[in-house]
Amino acid sequence: MTNKPTDYCASGASSYRNVAPTLMALMWLAMVSFGFVFREPAPADVLMIGAIGLLIVFGPVRFSSTVIRFLAIWLTISAFGMLSVYFSPVPKDSFIHMIVSLYLAIIAIMMAAFVSEDTLRRTQLIYSGYAVAAIGTSVLAVIGYFSLLPGAYDLFTLFGRAKGGFKDPNVLGAFLPPVILLGLDRVIFAGAFRLIRGWLLAIPLLFFALLISFSRGAWMNVFIAVGVWFVLSFVTSHSANIRRRLTGLMIGGAVTAVIGVGIAFQFDSISNLATERLVAVQEYDNQRFEGQAKALELITQYPLGIGARSFNLGGFHKEDVHNVYLSMFLNAGWLGGALFLYLSFGTLIVGLRYGLIQTPWQKLFLITYASFVGVVVEGLIIDSDHWRHLYVLIGLLWGMMANMNDRQENSTQPLPAYIVNK
Repeated sequence: MTNKPTDYCASGASSYRNVAPTLMALMWLAMVSFGFVFREPAPADVLMIGAIGLLIVFGPVRFSSTVIRFLAIWLTISAFGMLSVYFSPVPKDSFIHMIVSLYLAIIAIMMAAFVSEDTLRRTQLIYSGYAVAAIGTSVLAVIGYFSLLPGAYDLFTLFGRAKGGFKDPNVLGAFLPPVILLGLDRVIFAGAFRLIRGWLLAIPLLFFALLISFSRGAWMNVFIAVGVWFVLSFVTSHSANIRRRLTGLMIGGAVTAVIGVGIAFQFDSISNLATERLVAVQEYDNQRFEGQAKALELITQYPLGIGARSFNLGGFHKEDVHNVYLSMFLNAGWLGGALFLYLSFGTLIVGLRYGLIQTPWQKLFLITYASFVGVVVEGLIIDSDHWRHLYVLIGLLWGMMANMNDRQENSTQPLPAYIVNK
């Protein structure tokens, strides 16, 4: 049964039809621009704020009970983050950080409300823009790393590591896995070669950009994301042909990756830096673990937090925490940190059941879910709370889950908890 919109955030469907092409184009451009954030605020933020404004004024976006719960959690986290600014030794920095955090939370909320209506088409739109962003920023990463244009090395690399259109190589690496999974999905499920030939070029490019970002966290991220996606795609398909394709892709992809890495390591610049990055325990890793132990101690002493950015700027430690969950307890106190933990790991637990439900967008849900697993795990070793794609992914998941909840509530025949593709 198709769910009909019952509540909008603005002036109705007729107004929406008048601005729909502009809104869709703006959302797509905003997603494309997310791959090119050299400084902040970035053009991506201007475009996204414009898109959010159109959504609020014209809609329709659906604020179902699921989305409202999502909104309430984010606003509570933001409120306690603002409260912690009072205790910060660097209140200006803490306040600016929390304003940015609130903006990103609004992206997640509006993304959920946006895709909970017309879910398949709108999720495809988001991923279309995301794919262009990932491929474009990967091209910049390669151009910069190999100095293919004058001045490109200084612009698109940092400390010998490719960063593409981002300020940080770690963000470049973490940004790419969702589109890698999107490409793998297309290769498996597209019926004709003409539909996948572009991806056969894009996937190696994305993997190579990920490699030369030299982000150990991102390497772990993509390994986990691909593994989760493979298992869930295998489980949710009863087609022997699809399962053979999946198995062949994983074996062939692993062999190709080994060969590709072997070729890449013939370049001294790659092999030397990769060897250095692959050493699991380095001096700065020891400093990181020391800082995390200190953060745990502070968390027990300050139930309301110490204020965002205070850990390193306020004299508690010389570096960031490098663990987003510990950071959120420091930024927003015990309640804010606990709610962020709930959003991260609770979404993984609940989302797994939704991923097994057959819907027109099930494959996109599995891509998003697997990508989010990778980001959540990487958050254990890095402060990812200002990664834009984190908020896009969790917003997409909650929006798709909201639609499925609405379908169950409005149907006399609720969807079973477990349905697989035939």
